[in-house]
Amino acid sequence: MLGCLWMTLKTGRSLGLTASIITLVTPILMVVAYAALIIQLFSFLSSFSSGLTAGSVLNFGDLVAISSIFQGLMAGMGILSLAGFVLFMVAMYFLANHYNEPRIFRNLLKALLINIGTVVTAIVILVLSIFSVLGSAVLLNPANVSSLFLNLLIVILLVVVVCYAVSIYCGVLYKRSFDILAAKSGVGDFRTAGLLYLIGAILPIPIIAWISWLFATLGYHKLKPDQPSVVVNPPPQDTPTTKRCSNCGAENVADASYCCACGNQI
Repeated sequence: MLGCLWMTLKTGRSLGLTASIITLVTPILMVVAYAALIIQLFSFLSSFSSGLTAGSVLNFGDLVAISSIFQGLMAGMGILSLAGFVLFMVAMYFLANHYNEPRIFRNLLKALLINIGTVVTAIVILVLSIFSVLGSAVLLNPANVSSLFLNLLIVILLVVVVCYAVSIYCGVLYKRSFDILAAKSGVGDFRTAGLLYLIGAILPIPIIAWISWLFATLGYHKLKPDQPSVVVNPPPQDTPTTKRCSNCGAENVADASYCCACGNQI
């Protein structure tokens, strides 16, 4: 039984470490990719201006190659991020089973479903609103086009506000999950990670969310198997083999009722 529990914890710990490391590395790779793209674009523009000055024809295939490489990098990092999130969910599922606390995983699953529903609903509303405005702009008087686009702007603003409120609520769910894991495992870094994640949802600053995953990484690293309590039996006491007579002091066997020397009752 203890071996099975240890394997469950070990699996959750390993998957959690992998997921959090992926989450930490992916933004760094994205920043590096954007920086490389900007450098390449500046290099291309410099070459382009030099080519115009010299009156030569510049090969635009370089720009297409740069764009293709960048798109490939973005797609790869998107897949990497998705893999990290899946590993994180699986890790929390194993840890929930290990600590016999389903709320660890249930809160995260609830947040995931809410996020998916919100994104799908927001996309549908925005698409319908845009098509409605474009259709009305073609049919109505051009003077009313500005009011239509104003209505579209209001719809977009409402969608953004709702998505922001939903992200804060999902941050609360993440914090609950991390708080329960911290209480069950005794690792306080999870509690810090949950708090920073919630702050990052309220103040959409990417570095705050990134730091929260740094604390989550430390928390997964500190997870240890439960130490079974060991009952230490007291050492057996030596049973006396003889006893002395209180009258004459002679030694008798331990179960004797009368002294063998004086005959008095012991």
